[in-house]
Amino acid sequence: MAREMKDSGIPWIGDIPESWKIQRYKHIMHKEKSLCEHYNGEDIISLTMNGVIIRDLDAGGKMPTTFDGYQFVEPEDLLLCLFDIDVTPRCVGLVKNYGLTSPAYSRFKVHDGYYNAYYDYLLRMIDDRKIFVHLSKNLRSSLTESDFGVLPTIAPSYDEQKKIAAFLDAECSCIDSVIDQTRASIEEYKKLKQAVITQAVTKGIRPDRQMKDSGVDWIGKIPSDWDYTTIGRVSTVVRGGSPRPAGDPRYFNGSFMPWITVAEVTNSHGKYITSTATCLTEEGSKRSRVIEENTLLLSNSGATLGVPKITLIKGCINDGSVAFYDLLVDMNYLLYVFEGRTLELRKQMQGYGQPNLNTTIIKGLYVPLPSKDEQIEIASYLDSVCIDIEELILKKEQLLSSLESHKKSLIYEYVTGKKEVPA
Repeated sequence: MAREMKDSGIPWIGDIPESWKIQRYKHIMHKEKSLCEHYNGEDIISLTMNGVIIRDLDAGGKMPTTFDGYQFVEPEDLLLCLFDIDVTPRCVGLVKNYGLTSPAYSRFKVHDGYYNAYYDYLLRMIDDRKIFVHLSKNLRSSLTESDFGVLPTIAPSYDEQKKIAAFLDAECSCIDSVIDQTRASIEEYKKLKQAVITQAVTKGIRPDRQMKDSGVDWIGKIPSDWDYTTIGRVSTVVRGGSPRPAGDPRYFNGSFMPWITVAEVTNSHGKYITSTATCLTEEGSKRSRVIEENTLLLSNSGATLGVPKITLIKGCINDGSVAFYDLLVDMNYLLYVFEGRTLELRKQMQGYGQPNLNTTIIKGLYVPLPSKDEQIEIASYLDSVCIDIEELILKKEQLLSSLESHKKSLIYEYVTGKKEVPA
């Protein structure tokens, strides 16, 4: 028999079981802060999309000059990021280890009679729906402890909180296992694509050929009738330009010229850019670099470093991209040369802070040089092979999206009581 429901009066919660109570967070948990005066090698705890984890300090990335002044955390604490909510991927997590974390985070202790794992799921659901962004009250998209404390929330009985959390632990663990397998499969397909491309652009696709050593590490042996050269000898390399300040309405959100950002399209499959989400004003276009359609671009910075695309539209590129003109090689072949080097380029730029391929570095990159006819032959072959691999990747990514959506829906339905945990 279905449970009797009532309106919670909380827009992002909706109906809840009749027996559940409405509370405010300040009655359920309170903030504590205990600072570490001197760092003594404690584990550093980070809030991530994969939960609250112990940070690998040897993995690189942005690091403070010292961990002195960081705050202590303990297992069962709830860790919240209540600042820059609009740009923070994950704003809540349940601590499972002793250690130190940034003093900018808010550490909460759950009161007796309330179960922290349940409220972790509830707050994650709210975070996933970006409710905190809409509730934040200032330009920094932040909430004070008081702002958070007076927000209304729900309170099932303690036993039901534990029951819901245990059920979601089991269900989400199964989903997460399939998600992990799917992600691993996607990465394997990406590696396969990269290997196929690298093999084709460095060894060719014709069998039984005499080879010679190129003397270039990433290229290795090449067919004996091939040559190799640098990008600067077969193209003119130009960098884009970005109007400053970013987001200034004098330059952005206009309708004069498409603003082509390679980073915007790197999650889409295929090698072409056919549209863009942003347009510049006429004044903004004067402060950028206009490029014509059918131009090869390369992302030269950040997480998308090394990603090539061919734009089929005229527009402006920012300073995170470079364009290639006056090509003496086939454009499609050169795109695949860059695709074959993406992972290697990223490894090469590790340890440089914000990774950035300036035009001098790009001009000095080596490219294998078969005849023009063979370049076209290789590019055509890779077009046919890569589309099959990309279709497999796309299906896996669609499965991944479906699994993640199902997990979020599952959490929402059970933490709000719209579905009852099976007996």
